[in-house]
Amino acid sequence: MAARLSHRAHTLHHDGEQLQARARLLQDELMAKLTTQSNQLLYLLSVMTAVLLRMTIISGLFGMNVGGLPLVDTPIGFWVA
Repeated sequence: MAARLSHRAHTLHHDGEQLQARARLLQDELMAKLTTQSNQLLYLLSVMTAVLLRMTIISGLFGMNVGGLPLVDTPIGFWVA
């Protein structure tokens, strides 16, 4: 009876190790998919940032409130500000 219990414990231990290995493989596959998706989204965000950067700079430049600043009344006052 002790031999049977020992064999069964060994079998359960072996099955547990196999399940743990399968779980690691599944986790690695999921992490690879998530990493790929994250990289694609970061690429898209980088492209959008590069495209919209020019418009953001222009709208920020012409949207400044420069009233009351020194040199605003001169011809180059806007560019100095």
